Amino acid sequence: MTDLIPRLEPRPGGTNIFYKGKFLYHEQSPEEHTRTRAISVSLPEKAIILVPSPLVGYGMKELLQRLPSSSHLVCIEKDQFLMEITLRYMVPQIQQDPRVSFIRTDSIPALIEYLGKKIDWKRFRKILLVPLNRGYILYRSFYDEVEKQLFLYLERILRNRLTTIRLGNRWMSNLFQNLVYLPNATPVTELRIQKAPLVLGAGESLEDRFEWIKKVRDAVYLISVDTALPFLSSVGIRPDLVVSVDAQAINLQDFLALPFQGIPLVADLTVFPGILRIWKGPIYLFLSQFEPLRWFEDPQNAAVLPPMLPPLGSVGNIALYIACTCSFPSLPVLCLGMDFHYVPGKPHARGTYTHRFYLSQQHRLNPSPLLENGLNRQRGTERLVNGQKVKTDPVLQSFLEVARDICQQEKRVYTLCSRGLDFGAYPVGDFPILSSIFEKIQPISSSPSQSNLPLWNTQRVLEFVQGVYETLQEIEEGVEKAISSNASPVALDTDTHQKLEALDFLFLNLPELPSSDTLDVATAIQVRSNIKRYRNLLSRVKQLFSPPTS
Repeated sequence: MTDLIPRLEPRPGGTNIFYKGKFLYHEQSPEEHTRTRAISVSLPEKAIILVPSPLVGYGMKELLQRLPSSSHLVCIEKDQFLMEITLRYMVPQIQQDPRVSFIRTDSIPALIEYLGKKIDWKRFRKILLVPLNRGYILYRSFYDEVEKQLFLYLERILRNRLTTIRLGNRWMSNLFQNLVYLPNATPVTELRIQKAPLVLGAGESLEDRFEWIKKVRDAVYLISVDTALPFLSSVGIRPDLVVSVDAQAINLQDFLALPFQGIPLVADLTVFPGILRIWKGPIYLFLSQFEPLRWFEDPQNAAVLPPMLPPLGSVGNIALYIACTCSFPSLPVLCLGMDFHYVPGKPHARGTYTHRFYLSQQHRLNPSPLLENGLNRQRGTERLVNGQKVKTDPVLQSFLEVARDICQQEKRVYTLCSRGLDFGAYPVGDFPILSSIFEKIQPISSSPSQSNLPLWNTQRVLEFVQGVYETLQEIEEGVEKAISSNASPVALDTDTHQKLEALDFLFLNLPELPSSDTLDVATAIQVRSNIKRYRNLLSRVKQLFSPPTS
């Protein structure tokens, strides 16, 4: 059929396109009808405007004339034939406009990756689909799914941003305090796992099959998240490695009064400092990229800081990532207790700190203290591995998606979980299947043993701390001078602005990062407060370093 290839038909009211049995513009007035549609649509601030199938570009000029400076147009085409028309007939000035992005794709992940190179997602608040013609109808389900997935992606970014606003200063404060442990620690990249790793989360499924752990204990390298430690202690299971990432002091409860000594700990440099202080065993350090800071990317900083891991969200995902990246590729990776779902009121297995706290709060007048909070967090629905349909927690749902990405890249992850959500791992339903997995493991030739020797130099770390302190002092002088001028907005001199951009962790607790060398008065005062806080902190950190030996 001839309509399988787009046919352009000149009309008095503009060029029309006949394709797949229909005209893609209004039959009588293609151009005017589309322009009217473009003029009538409301374009909000800080929005990503999706224009499906832009075709010859009718309506684009009108959209751009009314587009707020904080918004961005994304023209997406699924059909290769229609994209060729767009490239041929679209006005070059529109194609080259920095406020517009053009892409031909049928892959939503590819679209998200492409946009990540063009725009700063954190500056946007809405996703709006604006169909201007019937090209949208040709692939309606695809374009609607694009809108949905971009909305979910933006929602996750904004949720992470809110978390950063709340915890960003704490993460950086912990990072600076934990620098004193660098000289006695080892980068996580030096860790080598020569047995099949078994990652233990703290979900309720840990209670069901911990007897399996005892049966295969000698054949696996047991990696436990910190939250699961009290449970393991109660059933007499000693892990080979512990992973901890939480920056808050409450997480210290997982480590108190435990019999474990001499076990290696893998920790984020932003972990609560008290955990590193009390740990009686080797320490491996890494740094999670909780925010894409320029400060992390500076080569001089990266040379001193621990190796960077991608933002994976939960301690369970980080433990799974470490199990995959630090073990031999021929080994299976097993999981238990990674449920990404819980019964409202009981977020972890019995014996964990949260479970014991829940039990301690129960009394006759309030028999379920955590039940209401758990129910309020649950929104969407999913199916458990056993087929039961349940409501899900949006935060755990985001962790689940990260775990799925890991399992898609590593085709050797197995789950022993008897409940919880499917995160892409191969299910192991009974012990004979687990035994058959171990029977297939090929012997691994021995490799040089790990030295566990510290790779950081005390003097170098101390110089790093001193350098950050001095830069903060210089920035403070420049900001103070700008504020004292009583100008609004506050104008920074070039040197201060450049140094402030280099130390962009000073903006972590602000809703948006400044994009120019001027700050509103409130932001300037907040930045000055952040500088003073970090300077005082680094003064104390410098005192914690022992004088270097000659």
